[in-house]
Amino acid sequence: MNFTAAYRRLLDNLNALVAEGNTTESGLAEHMNYSQPQVHNVLKGERGLTPEFADAGLRALGIQLEDLLPERKPSTKDSPFREVRILKGHIAAGQPFPLEVVWSGSRVFTTEFLNRYHDPILVKVGKSETSMLPTIQPNDLLLLDQSPERRRHPKMTRIYAVSLEEGGTVKRCEVVGRELVVMPENMQQRGFSPRTIPLADHDILDIIRGEVVWIGREL
Repeated sequence: MNFTAAYRRLLDNLNALVAEGNTTESGLAEHMNYSQPQVHNVLKGERGLTPEFADAGLRALGIQLEDLLPERKPSTKDSPFREVRILKGHIAAGQPFPLEVVWSGSRVFTTEFLNRYHDPILVKVGKSETSMLPTIQPNDLLLLDQSPERRRHPKMTRIYAVSLEEGGTVKRCEVVGRELVVMPENMQQRGFSPRTIPLADHDILDIIRGEVVWIGREL
């Protein structure tokens, strides 16, 4: 992990506190000993994150810098199985992705299967996320391949966890020219339609957070 990734995870955590109703920007600002406009501008990416602000944010979250780092994987040389942790929260409009760098359980997969993917994680689909019906349903559990290469070259035949202005969601994606085409599967529901995102103004890795490589659901 680099500083940019740690920076993004810290801001995602702080935004999640506000988005999930655990505090307000004013309450967060008071707790961090900053003004509300300062906190607002940093959370929205309109102002840079200083080391002092980052330290105050960590104190507000009650975590250490080490908690922003991905867990070091244990040796799997002799084990046929490996655990993959589940991110706390859900992929759903109105909530940032990833929601929190906090875990809420794990699932076991074969090591042979997981070795195909880069830094796999599990995320839960929210109850209101229906844009990819019938392929992906609310409450499904998704295994994401976080390979930067696969995220930079999405294919419309695949499904991706994406971070849009309105929140986290799952969509089919493909780069056409200098734009990212984002396509829902459930276009019969009002509000679900294809859209394009100019890549000149965005880093595609900030939008596409992972490729869906496994879907699990409770029966």
